[in-house]
Amino acid sequence: MSDKKIQYEELPTIHGTYRTTLNEMCRRRKPWTPANPKHLLSYIPGTVVSINVKVGQKVEIGEELMIFKAIKMDNRIKSPMDGKIKSILVAKDESVPKGKLMIEFE
Repeated sequence: MSDKKIQYEELPTIHGTYRTTLNEMCRRRKPWTPANPKHLLSYIPGTVVSINVKVGQKVEIGEELMIFKAIKMDNRIKSPMDGKIKSILVAKDESVPKGKLMIEFE
C-alpha cells in the first residue's frame, strides 16, 4: 500500500457540487458555467436561411426569430423568452458553427 494521500476536489455541477479525484487532463478543463439566458447560440452547425426580427424589436416567447438550415432540414428558431432584441450577430446565408452566438436579448 502507498502512503500517498488521496486528494479530492469539488466540482460544480447543475445539481450542486460533486466530490471526486481528478487526473491532470480533467484539472485543465474549463469549469462548467450556466448558459446566459439572454444569448441564443447555434446548437448545431448550419446556415441561416432567413432572419425574421430586427434589432430593437420586442418579441414574445415562442415567436419565430429565424429559419436555420441544418442536416438538410429547415429549423424554425423560436424565442426562448419575452424580451427585446439587443443585437443580431449573423446574416442571411451565413454558415454558422455550433455554439456561435446568433442573437442577444436585452
